[in-house]
Amino acid sequence: MSNIEIILLEKNFVKLKGKKMTVVYGYIRASTVEEVKQGSNQSQRELIEKFCKEKCYELKIYEDQAKSGASTDRPTFQKMMS
Repeated sequence: MSNIEIILLEKNFVKLKGKKMTVVYGYIRASTVEEVKQGSNQSQRELIEKFCKEKCYELKIYEDQAKSGASTDRPTFQKMMS
């Protein structure tokens, strides 16, 4: 499994059942189809979800499959950043 780095890109606050919650955006990406088949994206998703649950963050996930990280020319990444 690759190293996972969790970066809080943006935060907003929402009220949920009277509690103030932080909204965060998670980005998941695997470079190759082989990594996707090996479960890289699922592993990343599980780690991000666990982290956010522990911090009581409201999570929105964006995911690209088989996209190189050498460029930011990735459709879902661009959608998340807009």
